[in-house]
Amino acid sequence: EEAEKIVLAQLQVERSPYMLAVMGFIKEEEAWYEESWSVSGGRFAQARRWHAQLVYKRGDFKRAILLFKEALAISTFYPESWFKLGCAAMREEEWTTAVSAFQRVVTMEPESFESWGNIGAVEMGRGNFEGALNAFQEAVKLRRDSWKMWQNLRAAALNAGRWALVLNATGELLNLREKEIDVGVMSLLVQEGVARLEEARKRDKPAAQDARDSFCDRLEVLLKGVSVKIVEEPKFWQVYARWHAAKREWHAELECLRKVLRAAQMGAWHTDADLWKTVVSALVHVTDAYLREGSTQSLFAAKSALSGAMAKGRNAFEATDDFKTLERHLARVQDAQKSLGQRRASQHD
Repeated sequence: EEAEKIVLAQLQVERSPYMLAVMGFIKEEEAWYEESWSVSGGRFAQARRWHAQLVYKRGDFKRAILLFKEALAISTFYPESWFKLGCAAMREEEWTTAVSAFQRVVTMEPESFESWGNIGAVEMGRGNFEGALNAFQEAVKLRRDSWKMWQNLRAAALNAGRWALVLNATGELLNLREKEIDVGVMSLLVQEGVARLEEARKRDKPAAQDARDSFCDRLEVLLKGVSVKIVEEPKFWQVYARWHAAKREWHAELECLRKVLRAAQMGAWHTDADLWKTVVSALVHVTDAYLREGSTQSLFAAKSALSGAMAKGRNAFEATDDFKTLERHLARVQDAQKSLGQRRASQHD
């Protein structure tokens, strides 16, 4: 109140643009700002900046855009005003204005983490994934501990098909939030790694000798890192099994699939239809791996796993197609055992 009295006294002497704007600031009334702007002949930028901030605060983003633009056309070196202009433009989905405003901010303040992040968000929304990626990369340089920005960077890299950056961002996220693993992303990374391994084989060149496949080495490190942090996530072990299979590491593949099966056989799987389907799928993959290995011990383990599951699920699921699938796989195992026995017998003869 005291400040208001002082300003009113000054205004009785002279209705200057500055004092009129100060009164608008004190009273939070637009009329004072409008009079200040009018008295100045449309040249007192501070009146427009304060006016813009007031309507922005009230959520009138469309008017805020117009007012900020008028203020910044007169006096440009106000990064806070450019930033708020960008935010208002984002709210109104005026993407070109938003990007332009945030770019002005980072030109004046290159360390504006929020502005880089907002540029990335707008470019993502516009489908300019390379532009978004560049902005998010600048943002994480400034704040490497921001897991949210690493997530944004990874999303942009995924959309841009920049797999090395997806891999790097996933590693950073693993360091920041150990238990939050996106298995879907891990699956896509393995898919890319498998494609590179297969391409290297077609060229008859070991992946380890191919500079492009440093990606595969880094992927291997990432998967190992995840494997020691994730114990009860069957989907991850399925992904890891696929990677081992692509590298023809059959024993390691089998170990991963056995973990998938153990995880699937928790709960009432022998009576719950959905859990039963999960167990059957896991058993099929494990059986295929056992058959590929083909040793006496592996075939015995496959037969025991199938027989045990069928015994427990018989009452509830004997009439289902899934149960018949297990019967077919059991027959395959028994045929393999018979063939192995015959080969050994012929060797002794």
